[in-house]
Amino acid sequence: MTFFKVSPDIINRPEVCELARGLSMPVFAAVGAVSLLYAWGFEHADADGGINDFTAKAIESACGWEGARGGLLSMFCAAGILDGDPEERDENNPLRIAGWDDIASELVKVREQTRKRVAKHRENAKNVTPFVSRDVTDAVTRYETRDVTDAVTRLESREYRVESREIESRECDTASPRAKPTRAHFIAPQETEVAQYMQEQASQKGLRINAQDQAERFCDHYASNGWKVGGKSHMKDWKASARSWLRNDFTQRQPQKQEQTVQKPMRFASDNLYG
Repeated sequence: MTFFKVSPDIINRPEVCELARGLSMPVFAAVGAVSLLYAWGFEHADADGGINDFTAKAIESACGWEGARGGLLSMFCAAGILDGDPEERDENNPLRIAGWDDIASELVKVREQTRKRVAKHRENAKNVTPFVSRDVTDAVTRYETRDVTDAVTRLESREYRVESREIESRECDTASPRAKPTRAHFIAPQETEVAQYMQEQASQKGLRINAQDQAERFCDHYASNGWKVGGKSHMKDWKASARSWLRNDFTQRQPQKQEQTVQKPMRFASDNLYG
């Protein structure tokens, strides 16, 4: 980023006023256009302010001009802000910023000071480098060596653990696998099977039941909950569940025993007199 000083009397300079009149713009807009030209020139102009290598479009765009192409450049030349003819410029008649020596003198001075300061800094850095303390160098070397040693140790330990796990995995694979118990797949019974089995159980127990009705209720109940016992565990043996169904049904149909209330005889206070 380039910084430059703008003279307080720039707003009253004849060439700036002429530019404002020629382009029918406010004076402050003309000051802005000239300032942008100088700022752009600090980065792109030659040592003598030459801008012959740049097109009118590039120069006017840098100055923020949005009017007709070539209009600003022509007025710069007419007002004396630029030297030369933008239409007939060549090596013998270059286009350059007028008064560039005075405008850029301060900037050139600052750049020269900066260049000397950077060169001095680089020279000092070269002279200081050979005098780095040997103790510091040794300490850095030892520190780096220790880090490398620790890293190698951690890496070897990690590789050992990985290799050990691979050996254990291979041993487990070669060993005879333990046979896992297989659970028989449950098959829901048909209603006729349940009715026939319930009738057999009732005949053995001497019970009188409607086997078809009980089988229908049994199948409807367990089919509705996915054949789960107690609503949680999958059924494994439907015959055992059928026997439990009959026992529960028989128990529910038994009459409930009512507690008999024994009425105690009434006693009177005179009874205590005669025992």
